[in-house]
Amino acid sequence: MANDQKKINNGILKDLDFYHTLLDSITDSVFVLNRDWEYILVNQKAADLVKMTIEQLLNNKITILFPGIEKTKFYRLYEQVMKEKKIERTIDEFVHPDGSKGYYEVSVYPVPEGILCISRDITNSKTIEEELLKEKLFTETALNTQQDTFFIFEISTGKALRWNKAFRDISGYSDQEISTMKAPDSYYSEEDLKKAEETIETTLNESISNTEIYLITKSGKKIPFEYNTSIMKDSEG
Repeated sequence: MANDQKKINNGILKDLDFYHTLLDSITDSVFVLNRDWEYILVNQKAADLVKMTIEQLLNNKITILFPGIEKTKFYRLYEQVMKEKKIERTIDEFVHPDGSKGYYEVSVYPVPEGILCISRDITNSKTIEEELLKEKLFTETALNTQQDTFFIFEISTGKALRWNKAFRDISGYSDQEISTMKAPDSYYSEEDLKKAEETIETTLNESISNTEIYLITKSGKKIPFEYNTSIMKDSEG
C-alpha cells in the first residue's frame, strides 16, 4: 500500500511539474482570480508583466496589490465577466506600481473558480501605431496649410487617393464628391485632357514632368494651373 501511495504521489508531482512548465512556457500572461479577487494561479509571464514575483501575487487580492485598479477599464471588465459569465476582450493602458506604462490586450473567461485572464503586451505595436498616426496628422496638416493644390490619383482607374484642402476649396467639390469622381476627366476640357495624357506619358517615361492646363471648378469656372507631376509607387510597384 505504501509503495502504491508513493507511486501515486510521484505521478501527481510529475503532473504538477509538467503543468507548471507548460504554463510558464506560454508567452502570454495567464492568471486566475477567485471570487474574493485573490490570485490563485499565476504564470511567470504574468508576474514579470506586473514586475512582481509569483509568490507576491498568489493568495493576495488584486485590489490590495494594485491600489486604484478598481477605476481601470480592466477591472470593470473583470467584474462584468465575474457577474455575467461571458467571455470579454479589451485593449487599454495600464500603469504599473513603479509608474511605468504599457498597453495590453486582455481576454477574460469565466471559470468555476472565478475568471481566467490572458493578457498580451502590445506596447510596442501600440507605440508604432501612435507614431504612424502622429506622422499622418503631421503630413495632413502640412498639406492642408499650403496654398498650392495637391492631388494624387490612380492612373489605371482615375480614383482619387489623396488631396488637400486647397484642391477641395478651389475646385468647389466636397470630399465625398472628389472621392467618387474620375480623374483627370472630371476636371478638365477635352483639349486639356490631351495635354494631361501627354504629361502622364512623359511622367511614366521620365518619372517627372510639368504642364499648364485649366481646372474646371464645380461652378464651371476655368482656373489656370501649372502642374508638376511625378510617379509615386506603392510596395507592389
